[in-house]
Amino acid sequence: MTAPSTRRAPLQARSSETVETILNAASALLARVPFEQITTSRIAEEAALSVGALYRFYKDKQEIFDAIAVRELAEFREPALP
Repeated sequence: MTAPSTRRAPLQARSSETVETILNAASALLARVPFEQITTSRIAEEAALSVGALYRFYKDKQEIFDAIAVRELAEFREPALP
């Protein structure tokens, strides 16, 4: 399964780090806050990014949470190391 398309695919390490920061921030919020109360602005604040930086990679919060689901599924499917 491939990740949902993002507005801009991260090409450089710094961009990949920004995407990970966004996903980790959204995951952290989801652990503390009901989904309905999470906004892209709140995710950006949690990630210490501007909303514009977030929108370079994701069009809305649903796309962010879809990417988290894909990431979690990929981690689940990875075989455990002996």
